[in-house]
This record gives sequence, C-alpha cells and structure tokens, in this order.
Amino acid sequence: MPMSPQKISTQAIVSALLFWFAGLLAIAAFGLVPGMETDTPLLAFCVSTPFATIMVGVALSICRQLIHATGLANGITTGRLLAKLAILLVGRPALRSVAAFLSPLVLALQYWETDRGFVLKLPGVTEASLIAAMRIEFLLIHGFPFLIFWAFLAIHRLGVIRVAGASIFVLVAALYAGAATSVAGSYQGALIFLYLLIPDIIAFARRGLDGYVRPRLALRWTLQFLGMLSALVISGTEFTQNSATFQAGLLFFLRIALMEFFRLADIPLDIAEACNASGSAWTPA
Repeated sequence: MPMSPQKISTQAIVSALLFWFAGLLAIAAFGLVPGMETDTPLLAFCVSTPFATIMVGVALSICRQLIHATGLANGITTGRLLAKLAILLVGRPALRSVAAFLSPLVLALQYWETDRGFVLKLPGVTEASLIAAMRIEFLLIHGFPFLIFWAFLAIHRLGVIRVAGASIFVLVAALYAGAATSVAGSYQGALIFLYLLIPDIIAFARRGLDGYVRPRLALRWTLQFLGMLSALVISGTEFTQNSATFQAGLLFFLRIALMEFFRLADIPLDIAEACNASGSAWTPA
C-alpha cells in the first residue's frame, strides 16, 4: 500500500491525539487533573480506563503499521526493535535542528525556578515578560494555521497570488504582533512574538522538500498544540504570576526544544524514505 508523507503525517497526528487524550483520561481517573476531581473516584476509574485502553490500542496499532512499513521490524524481537529505534532517535539531531533547538531551550531555562531563584535570567527579562510569553505563545499557536496559509500563497508561482498572499500575510502578522503588544502591555510583546516565531521560520524556510512542507508543519503544529494543552492541564494554570505558570513554561518550551532537537516533525518524511528504500509502493514524485 502506498505510504506518502501526507498519509504518514495524518496517521502520526491521529496517534498523537489518541495518546494524549488517553493520558488525560488516565490521570483524570486518579484525580490528578486540577479542576477535574470527582467525589466518586472508583466510578471515574471504571469509566475512563476502557476508553483510555481503546485509544492506546488504536494508537499502538497505527504506530506498529508505520514501523512495519519501514522494514525495521522484520525478523527482530521487540527489545531489539526498541533499541534500534532509540539509536535512530539519538542520531536524528542535525545542524539545522540545533539552530531551531536553541531559542526554545534558552526560554525554557528562564522558567526553571529553584530555591536559589531562576536557573537562567537574561538582562531585561522579568517575571511579567515570562508570563506574557506564555500568553503570546498561546496566541501564536492560534494564529499559526492562518500565517502558514498566507505564507504559502506568498511563495506561489503566479505573481498576482504571490503579491496578494504576501500583503495579507504581513497584515495578519501585524495584527498578531499588535495583539502580542497588547498582551504584554508594551512593544516588548511584539519582540517576544518574533522570538517565538524563530523555530517556525526555520522550519518553513526548509523548502528543499517543497511537496512535503505541509505535512511537516501540520505535525509540528499538532505537537505544539498538545504540548500547550499538557502544560495547562498538568499545571492547572491560567498564566498568572505564580509557580504554576513557570512550571507550565518550563514544561512547554522544553518539549518544543526536544521536538526541534530530534526533528520529530520530520519523522513522516524519514518513514516514507525508509518505505521506498525497503521496496514499498510509494515512490517520491
């Protein structure tokens, strides 16, 4: 069966969503989600567990299908397969992934609060600006699909569409930058917005894989969205000046840094290449 990057990305997104919601049901069943506690934990456990189990089962089935399509699982035990996958993961970082990894890592370290204060504190960065950065990141995740849509039109081959796309992209970006300024209460919000865009700009600029930019960006957005939801759920924060907000920021930006470092959004492309190399039906156009 043909395995295109688009199809693989769709399956990866579905499995990521299933894993996330299964995890949410599991921790909610034990009353570990702030605001979702129940007076009948046994009933909640009995109701949540079957649904979570089904979701995990479907997600694992999708992952198994993808792994077998690459030929990695042929003739080896589960233990050897896991070891092989771990080796492949360790070998994924590249120069471009390090460049995209640094900006969220620097930001994550500034949210890391210890008994002696924050691990990293850059000049001009305050607790208020860190709180604003979380709110602006939420805004950016909301606006990412719109920005990407107009960005693609801005590089269209037809001149009229390219000009219109570029104009509307600048307008939409300016609107979101203005909203970020309003959130932060100063021009610093626009600077934070631009800083948070750095990994997305690097990802979009990789146009050597023209036909496969969209599935990669779609998976990136899904992982960012689920990362933000995880930070909100686990920390129970509303982005106010408290330790929960800083914990949410640390968790979220650390996830983004690891996603960029290990090039997780590129995995569908690598699977498609492996399928092609192992003789599967899909062949790049």
